[in-house]
Amino acid sequence: MMIQGSSEETHLKLLIERHLQKIFGLVIHLVWGNSNGAYDITVSGFVEALCLTLPFEKDEVFLAKLAGIAIEKCRNTKAIPSSEESDFIDLPCHKKAALLITKEVFYNLPFDDKALLLLRDQLHFAYRDIANIFNSSESEVKIRITHIRIKLRDGIKEILDHAQ
Repeated sequence: MMIQGSSEETHLKLLIERHLQKIFGLVIHLVWGNSNGAYDITVSGFVEALCLTLPFEKDEVFLAKLAGIAIEKCRNTKAIPSSEESDFIDLPCHKKAALLITKEVFYNLPFDDKALLLLRDQLHFAYRDIANIFNSSESEVKIRITHIRIKLRDGIKEILDHAQ
């Protein structure tokens, strides 16, 4: 994608504003809450996706390329789990406990399961776009995401059952 003149510069700024938080949110969950690593991956992902995207391609094409690049970069990162609970500090105890249990189960999922779930449930990607990122069929993605949701639910249920 070539950047020339103020129109292209404005387009680039809007593109970054539109997708920065989404991709950073995806990446930070995939690198266990490491904000420095997430920032580096997000920025380098934007640069690579911009280089691979043609000027006439739709915004969704750019976002899918960006997400795919970010996921691959996260896959190759050796991240240390963050135990930071500051995101939940203002919540009532019961909600905080529920989120911590969900976080624990989520972070124990395999990498691809986390990525699939985040793309669909957090970023609201279309199944078609997720299938393109993972080089699989749309129906396979739907089935996998359903199984991941069940796995997440069962993991939470198991923790709750052991707590009683």
